[in-house]
Amino acid sequence: MQRGDGSTLIVMDAPEQRDSLRAFITVAQMMRGCELHVPELLAVDEAQGFALLSDFGDTPYLQALKQAEPAEADRLMRAATQALVQWQARGEASALPVYDEAFIRRELQIFVDWCVQREYGRQWTETQQAWWEHSCKALVRSMLEQPQVPMHRDYMVRNLMVCQPLPGILDFQDAVRGPIAYDLASLLRDAFISWDEERELDWAIRYWEQARKAGLLDPEGLGADFGEFWRAWNGAACSAT
Repeated sequence: MQRGDGSTLIVMDAPEQRDSLRAFITVAQMMRGCELHVPELLAVDEAQGFALLSDFGDTPYLQALKQAEPAEADRLMRAATQALVQWQARGEASALPVYDEAFIRRELQIFVDWCVQREYGRQWTETQQAWWEHSCKALVRSMLEQPQVPMHRDYMVRNLMVCQPLPGILDFQDAVRGPIAYDLASLLRDAFISWDEERELDWAIRYWEQARKAGLLDPEGLGADFGEFWRAWNGAACSAT
């Protein structure tokens, strides 16, 4: 939507998803309270499922990162991890739905339903099914043992816009209270862009150091050993991606 002065606004049209619109409004207010860059709600009609939002422009992180030189990609990713720590440290996790075992298992089941069965038309043997259940138990345990923080749940480069100094954050209406490593895994293991392990490690270590300073990691637990955090991060990556 273009205004008379040439600036643009975004119209959100979700008449059949009023609960999602309500969640969008709630989480937007929460994120704004954390001094994060989220769309400004200029007008809302919950009954009809409409919202009028400020526009972050037309440069998504995915596009910018694919074109960026290494130094610029590093700057963008550091800004994204800084925003993530800010959200986790200041957001009110208790106000969000819980990412519990049932929730985690529903997400893991997507791999079976959409990849194994729908895409490849395969049915697992009893042995394969037993190994899958063993893997699910390990992943669930890892996720539930992590510190539980506000979790965007889709914190990937496709949902970030290039803004200054922190990225514009989109598509946050499905936020929950969940494991600390999940959003970082979504950010670094996006399905549409890949990084070599050296860069993943660099960004993950910098995040880990910021999270420790913010008091998000137990100094006797994941905050004591980056290797243990990296192990938890890899477990979260299996679910987030």
